[in-house]
Amino acid sequence: MYRSMHHLTAIAVLAATPSLATLPSPTELFHSLKAGQWVQAEGIPQKDQSVLCSELKILTGDFLEDEWGASGIVRSVDLQKRLVRVHRLAIRPRDQVEYQVLKGFSDIKPGVLIDAEGTYMKDGTFLAKELEDESEKLKRKPEWQNKIQFIGRIEKLDAGRRTITLMGCGFVISDRTRVKSVLK
Repeated sequence: MYRSMHHLTAIAVLAATPSLATLPSPTELFHSLKAGQWVQAEGIPQKDQSVLCSELKILTGDFLEDEWGASGIVRSVDLQKRLVRVHRLAIRPRDQVEYQVLKGFSDIKPGVLIDAEGTYMKDGTFLAKELEDESEKLKRKPEWQNKIQFIGRIEKLDAGRRTITLMGCGFVISDRTRVKSVLK
């Protein structure tokens, strides 16, 4: 879903992006980012509920409010409340939701690799306009059993702790985080 959602036209690795090429450290990266900026963050959730960020893509272009994205293994499902959780993020379908591979909400089970597209709400939930079962991807890329990927606006930055908050989750930036710039 992400690929079709954003119609990416070019991907430039950090060194090829003049405005970011001089950022040798995560600390300096924080000086170039700001709250409200669109990013794609990928990483491995930790026991303390943070996410060790393995890759951060800085997105540029015009994004609509329903172009947020969340991908990861479903940890829990509440059929009565119509909520699924990926890491800490509660995802609920809109009244008119498009299902791909899935027949309906009741097909979503813990352990399913889900890809959601929609809007991150002020109450901290994700309102999905599209839900797709991407569990087949686990055969080719088993590392997705432990990864999440969020696409959206940075809520806040903490340079001291090296964290970027995205959809209520703190992504920890380290010297091993790959940083890329993506043009839309």
